[in-house]
Amino acid sequence: MKFSERFDALLRDHINITDGQIGDLDTHVDALTSYLANHMDSLTRWEKQGSYALRTIIQPVRPRNEFDADILLIVEKDGNKPAPYIEDLYDTLKESNRYKDKLELGNRAVTVQYSGQCHVDLVPCVEDNGKYYVCPRSEDDLEETDGTALQEWFNERNRLTNGNLKHVVRILKHLRDHKSNFQAPSVILTVLAGETIRDIDEDSECVSAVADTLTTVLERISDRLKESDNIPVIKNPGNPELVLKTPWEPNQYDYFRKQINAHAKTARRALDETNRTNSLKIWKRLLDDFDDSEDDSDSQPAKSKVKSSSDSGRTRTTTLATAGISTQTFPPPRPYAPYME
Repeated sequence: MKFSERFDALLRDHINITDGQIGDLDTHVDALTSYLANHMDSLTRWEKQGSYALRTIIQPVRPRNEFDADILLIVEKDGNKPAPYIEDLYDTLKESNRYKDKLELGNRAVTVQYSGQCHVDLVPCVEDNGKYYVCPRSEDDLEETDGTALQEWFNERNRLTNGNLKHVVRILKHLRDHKSNFQAPSVILTVLAGETIRDIDEDSECVSAVADTLTTVLERISDRLKESDNIPVIKNPGNPELVLKTPWEPNQYDYFRKQINAHAKTARRALDETNRTNSLKIWKRLLDDFDDSEDDSDSQPAKSKVKSSSDSGRTRTTTLATAGISTQTFPPPRPYAPYME
């Protein structure tokens, strides 16, 4: 059985970040990018990326954990060595009394930590002949990326499911973090889930509700992984020339596909079970936070839900009016850096 209202409650009460959290995050991002626009001459524009752009951020499992947002900073190209770009970003932020004690210098990003709330990963990126490159400090060369293609591809897959795919990706990430019985970077989960959705699925029963879509996605991922004993090559679906990094060791990959197979079987049993009580118990077995109480709330009209700007599906453009940068409205997001969340 589908229990759509209970899936809505699961997402609302246990998985989705709140409007307040996304509001605070947007405030942090606006302040950060405003500071950089005024103090980093090479910056030309900034864009959301990763789960922040795809609207698949989830609530941390434990209260002291934090969610993160990923921001791509498009900077003017000045050489082919990656390290100076991220070091310049770090040095610029280090000059700020507001940020100097919140910084962590990573390989592809400078992280700004907002203790107990969230952290923002700032990823320098350069454009060269219509292509985009992130700047890993540990590498000798720039690394090509293409986020627009990935984002547009995912948004189309999500549209075919009437928005259910976005919720399913959040549930998969929650399963990963809550049960801790498999490992997979968010970008890999997102691509694997999106690749299961076919054009012919639009308006079909297999994606008609969150429960249907979750079951479909799990079964099709499981079927794909069964065909490969070796770690599969996973490409950026919007730009197949680019291969995403899979950090699994062979034993980790084998365990991942076994867990996905087990979850797929549980979801199918829960969905196909016609006895209400039994179906609730099976969903609860898969999703610990699922409400399996014996009330009739799932037969009542769904509670009204305020639609946050992060779920609107509209492309957000960003305007910078700063010293050293002409006032302009920037286009929809371009690249998606292939780092792991």
